[in-house]
Amino acid sequence: MLQNESSQRMNELMAQVLNCLAANRLPEALHPSEPFLFEGLSSGRQLIELLNRQGWHCCGRIRASVASFGLGASQANESGRWFQVPLAIPYRTGLEDDRNQEILSLLPHCSFELELQPQGNDSILLQYCQGIEGVNGWAAMNDLHRPWQNDRHNGTVAYPSQPLTQQRLADAIEITELIAAVHNMEASSQKLHLGGGMEPWAIALIQQHYWSNALTALPIYFH
Repeated sequence: MLQNESSQRMNELMAQVLNCLAANRLPEALHPSEPFLFEGLSSGRQLIELLNRQGWHCCGRIRASVASFGLGASQANESGRWFQVPLAIPYRTGLEDDRNQEILSLLPHCSFELELQPQGNDSILLQYCQGIEGVNGWAAMNDLHRPWQNDRHNGTVAYPSQPLTQQRLADAIEITELIAAVHNMEASSQKLHLGGGMEPWAIALIQQHYWSNALTALPIYFH
Protein backbone atom coordinates (compact mmCIF):
# COMPACT_ATOMS: atom_id res chain seq x y z
CA MET A 1 0.00 0.00 0.00
CA LEU A 2 1.69 3.21 -1.19
CA GLN A 3 1.17 6.26 1.01
CA ASN A 4 1.89 9.96 0.70
CA GLU A 5 4.94 11.61 2.25
CA SER A 6 3.05 12.79 5.34
CA SER A 7 1.74 9.30 6.10
CA GLN A 8 5.17 7.78 5.58
CA ARG A 9 6.62 10.25 8.09
CA MET A 10 3.94 9.23 10.61
CA ASN A 11 4.91 5.60 10.05
CA GLU A 12 8.53 6.44 10.85
CA LEU A 13 7.64 8.38 14.00
CA MET A 14 5.38 5.64 15.36
CA ALA A 15 8.04 3.01 14.70
CA GLN A 16 10.50 5.08 16.73
CA VAL A 17 7.98 5.39 19.57
CA LEU A 18 7.32 1.63 19.71
CA ASN A 19 11.05 0.83 19.60
CA CYS A 20 11.78 3.27 22.44
CA LEU A 21 8.97 1.76 24.50
CA ALA A 22 10.29 -1.75 23.81
CA ALA A 23 13.77 -0.66 24.90
CA ASN A 24 12.38 -0.16 28.41
CA ARG A 25 12.57 -3.95 28.74
CA LEU A 26 16.35 -4.03 28.28
CA PRO A 27 18.49 -4.44 31.41
CA GLU A 28 19.98 -1.29 32.94
CA ALA A 29 23.44 -2.06 31.55
CA LEU A 30 22.05 -1.72 28.01
CA HIS A 31 19.48 0.95 28.85
CA PRO A 32 20.98 3.24 31.51
CA SER A 33 18.67 6.22 31.01
CA GLU A 34 15.32 6.83 32.62
CA PRO A 35 12.43 4.78 31.16
CA PHE A 36 11.03 6.25 27.96
CA LEU A 37 7.48 7.56 28.31
CA PHE A 38 5.03 8.47 25.54
CA GLU A 39 1.86 10.24 26.67
CA GLY A 40 2.71 8.92 30.13
CA LEU A 41 2.86 5.32 28.88
CA SER A 42 5.84 2.99 29.24
CA SER A 43 4.97 0.02 26.98
CA GLY A 44 3.53 -0.82 23.60
CA ARG A 45 0.71 -2.75 25.26
CA GLN A 46 -0.39 0.35 27.14
CA LEU A 47 -0.29 2.39 23.92
CA ILE A 48 -2.48 -0.07 22.00
CA GLU A 49 -4.96 -0.18 24.89
CA LEU A 50 -5.11 3.63 24.90
CA LEU A 51 -5.68 3.84 21.14
CA ASN A 52 -8.43 1.24 21.37
CA ARG A 53 -10.18 3.30 24.06
CA GLN A 54 -9.91 6.40 21.86
CA GLY A 55 -11.67 4.66 18.98
CA TRP A 56 -8.72 3.90 16.73
CA HIS A 57 -8.84 0.88 14.43
CA CYS A 58 -5.89 -1.25 15.56
CA CYS A 59 -5.07 -4.48 13.75
CA GLY A 60 -2.07 -6.79 13.58
CA ARG A 61 -1.44 -9.77 11.30
CA ILE A 62 1.31 -12.02 10.02
CA ARG A 63 2.63 -10.83 6.65
CA ALA A 64 4.74 -12.88 4.25
CA SER A 65 6.28 -11.60 1.04
CA VAL A 66 9.16 -12.26 -1.33
CA ALA A 67 12.43 -11.00 0.17
CA SER A 68 14.06 -8.32 -1.97
CA PHE A 69 16.51 -6.85 0.56
CA GLY A 70 15.82 -3.18 0.97
CA LEU A 71 16.89 -0.97 -1.89
CA GLY A 72 17.39 -3.87 -4.29
CA ALA A 73 19.08 -2.71 -7.49
CA SER A 74 18.47 -0.19 -10.24
CA GLN A 75 19.68 0.52 -13.75
CA ALA A 76 19.67 3.62 -15.95
CA ASN A 77 18.30 3.51 -19.47
CA GLU A 78 19.43 5.57 -22.47
CA SER A 79 17.32 8.56 -21.43
CA GLY A 80 18.91 8.65 -17.97
CA ARG A 81 15.85 7.44 -16.09
CA TRP A 82 16.35 4.79 -13.43
CA PHE A 83 14.39 1.58 -13.18
CA GLN A 84 14.20 -0.96 -10.40
CA VAL A 85 15.69 -4.39 -11.09
CA PRO A 86 13.82 -7.35 -9.59
CA LEU A 87 15.95 -9.25 -7.08
CA ALA A 88 15.05 -12.44 -5.24
CA ILE A 89 16.96 -15.43 -3.91
CA PRO A 90 15.84 -18.98 -4.78
CA TYR A 91 16.49 -21.69 -2.23
CA ARG A 92 16.27 -25.48 -2.17
CA THR A 93 13.45 -27.04 -0.16
CA GLY A 94 14.39 -30.73 -0.28
CA LEU A 95 10.81 -31.46 -1.39
CA GLU A 96 9.83 -33.01 -4.73
CA ASP A 97 6.96 -32.21 -7.06
CA ASP A 98 4.79 -34.77 -8.88
CA ARG A 99 7.53 -35.18 -11.52
CA ASN A 100 10.14 -36.01 -8.85
CA GLN A 101 11.89 -32.69 -9.41
CA GLU A 102 13.12 -30.75 -6.38
CA ILE A 103 10.96 -27.74 -5.60
CA LEU A 104 12.71 -24.40 -5.50
CA SER A 105 11.14 -21.43 -3.77
CA LEU A 106 11.95 -17.76 -3.31
CA LEU A 107 13.42 -16.64 0.00
CA PRO A 108 10.55 -15.19 2.03
CA HIS A 109 10.37 -12.12 4.20
CA CYS A 110 8.09 -12.39 7.25
CA SER A 111 6.89 -9.65 9.55
CA PHE A 112 4.12 -8.76 11.95
CA GLU A 113 2.19 -5.97 10.24
CA LEU A 114 0.53 -3.36 12.43
CA GLU A 115 -2.16 -0.98 11.17
CA LEU A 116 -3.25 1.92 13.38
CA GLN A 117 -5.98 4.15 11.99
CA PRO A 118 -7.57 7.09 13.81
CA GLN A 119 -11.15 7.92 12.89
CA GLY A 120 -11.31 9.89 9.64
CA ASN A 121 -7.56 9.80 8.96
CA ASP A 122 -5.02 7.71 7.07
CA SER A 123 -3.59 4.53 8.52
CA ILE A 124 -0.20 4.26 10.18
CA LEU A 125 1.50 1.14 8.79
CA LEU A 126 4.38 -0.62 10.55
CA GLN A 127 6.13 -3.96 10.49
CA TYR A 128 7.93 -5.81 13.26
CA CYS A 129 10.83 -7.92 12.02
CA GLN A 130 14.58 -8.50 12.15
CA GLY A 131 16.03 -5.88 9.82
CA ILE A 132 19.14 -6.34 7.69
CA GLU A 133 20.81 -3.69 9.84
CA GLY A 134 20.68 -6.17 12.70
CA VAL A 135 18.01 -4.63 14.94
CA ASN A 136 14.95 -6.61 15.97
CA GLY A 137 12.05 -4.18 16.22
CA TRP A 138 9.59 -1.93 14.39
CA ALA A 139 10.07 -0.24 11.03
CA ALA A 140 7.88 1.97 8.88
CA MET A 141 6.03 0.14 6.12
CA ASN A 142 7.30 2.61 3.51
CA ASP A 143 7.82 0.17 0.66
CA LEU A 144 8.39 1.11 -2.95
CA HIS A 145 5.95 -0.54 -5.32
CA ARG A 146 7.65 -3.77 -6.34
CA PRO A 147 5.19 -6.11 -8.13
CA TRP A 148 7.68 -8.97 -7.83
CA GLN A 149 7.85 -8.55 -4.06
CA ASN A 150 5.12 -6.63 -2.23
CA ASP A 151 1.91 -6.40 -4.24
CA ARG A 152 -1.12 -7.45 -2.17
CA HIS A 153 -3.10 -8.25 -5.32
CA ASN A 154 -0.82 -10.54 -7.34
CA GLY A 155 0.19 -13.14 -4.76
CA THR A 156 3.62 -11.82 -3.75
CA VAL A 157 2.16 -10.79 -0.36
CA ALA A 158 0.16 -13.23 1.74
CA TYR A 159 -1.56 -13.03 5.12
CA PRO A 160 -1.59 -16.63 6.37
CA SER A 161 -3.37 -15.99 9.68
CA GLN A 162 -6.42 -14.14 10.89
CA PRO A 163 -5.83 -10.58 12.20
CA LEU A 164 -5.48 -9.74 15.89
CA THR A 165 -7.42 -6.89 17.48
CA GLN A 166 -8.26 -5.50 20.92
CA GLN A 167 -6.72 -7.40 23.85
CA ARG A 168 -5.12 -10.11 21.72
CA LEU A 169 -3.28 -7.43 19.77
CA ALA A 170 -2.09 -5.76 22.98
CA ASP A 171 -0.79 -9.15 24.15
CA ALA A 172 1.00 -9.66 20.81
CA ILE A 173 2.73 -6.28 21.11
CA GLU A 174 4.07 -7.38 24.49
CA ILE A 175 5.40 -10.59 22.92
CA THR A 176 7.23 -8.59 20.23
CA GLU A 177 8.92 -6.55 22.96
CA LEU A 178 10.07 -9.68 24.77
CA ILE A 179 11.41 -11.30 21.58
CA ALA A 180 13.18 -8.06 20.65
CA ALA A 181 14.77 -7.81 24.10
CA VAL A 182 16.14 -11.38 23.86
CA HIS A 183 17.46 -10.98 20.30
CA ASN A 184 18.96 -7.54 20.84
CA MET A 185 20.61 -8.48 24.16
CA GLU A 186 22.16 -11.56 22.56
CA ALA A 187 23.36 -9.51 19.59
CA SER A 188 24.93 -6.98 21.96
CA SER A 189 26.63 -9.61 24.13
CA GLN A 190 28.03 -11.38 21.05
CA LYS A 191 28.94 -8.08 19.37
CA LEU A 192 26.79 -8.90 16.33
CA HIS A 193 26.35 -5.40 14.99
CA LEU A 194 25.05 -6.27 11.50
CA GLY A 195 22.99 -8.96 9.84
CA GLY A 196 19.40 -10.05 9.46
CA GLY A 197 17.54 -13.12 8.28
CA MET A 198 15.97 -14.01 11.64
CA GLU A 199 12.52 -12.65 10.93
CA PRO A 200 10.80 -16.00 10.17
CA TRP A 201 11.91 -17.33 13.56
CA ALA A 202 10.71 -14.24 15.44
CA ILE A 203 7.38 -14.18 13.60
CA ALA A 204 6.94 -17.95 14.02
CA LEU A 205 6.96 -17.45 17.80
CA ILE A 206 4.05 -15.02 17.52
CA GLN A 207 2.16 -17.29 15.13
CA GLN A 208 2.78 -20.33 17.30
CA HIS A 209 1.38 -18.52 20.33
CA TYR A 210 -1.89 -17.50 18.66
CA TRP A 211 -2.38 -19.99 15.84
CA SER A 212 -0.78 -23.21 17.11
CA ASN A 213 -2.41 -25.27 14.35
CA ALA A 214 -1.18 -23.04 11.51
CA LEU A 215 2.57 -22.54 11.80
CA THR A 216 3.42 -21.29 8.29
CA ALA A 217 5.96 -18.56 9.10
CA LEU A 218 8.87 -20.98 9.46
CA PRO A 219 9.48 -22.70 6.08
CA ILE A 220 12.06 -25.31 5.20
CA TYR A 221 15.09 -23.22 4.29
CA PHE A 222 17.86 -25.50 3.12
CA HIS A 223 18.08 -29.20 2.44
